[in-house]
Amino acid sequence: MIAVTAREILIEGSFRSDIAITIDQNRIKGVVQTGSLPDTKTLIDLGDVALLPGFFDIQVNGGAGYLFNHSPTVDAIRDVATSLRRLGTTAFLPALITDDLTNTDRMALAVQTALQNNIPGVQGVHFEGPFLNPDRKGVHNADYMTQEEKKFLFILDKYDLGAVLVTLAPERVSGSFISELRSRKVVVSAGHTTA
Repeated sequence: MIAVTAREILIEGSFRSDIAITIDQNRIKGVVQTGSLPDTKTLIDLGDVALLPGFFDIQVNGGAGYLFNHSPTVDAIRDVATSLRRLGTTAFLPALITDDLTNTDRMALAVQTALQNNIPGVQGVHFEGPFLNPDRKGVHNADYMTQEEKKFLFILDKYDLGAVLVTLAPERVSGSFISELRSRKVVVSAGHTTA
């Protein structure tokens, strides 16, 4: 067991200086008063800093010089994860905006590999598109907006992707597609829609 203390720790909306975080096997186990710390193998005092929870960013299109649509690789994901961590984001979903399904497949493979390699912070993937409404496309390339639902589902089934978020325009998909996504435990978000 490890205990971590700091000048102050943000807990339940308030900064406190009389508590420590206990960690066992890389998981937070609890918050305890510093005067009643359990036996620990290691006490880490972070010193004159504030300890806060990390951010979870559900849409990271790139960073550290990468755009995932141009570099759907595990190396890009690793470099972005390292960059985000320094800025306080400790969990994220690498995101691919509307692209051809070949690139979608590459991104899925990169995310699966990142998860298998335990790249810190990677929780899954966010596919923003390709099932968007061209009338609300924003920066998305309408040439790649597709109705190829079965091919997309095949990609989801082909890889172990962790948490999956799909942003789509509900008026641009079949009635059963959202049900198919939900049956795969995909979180479905409405976006770029005229609905």
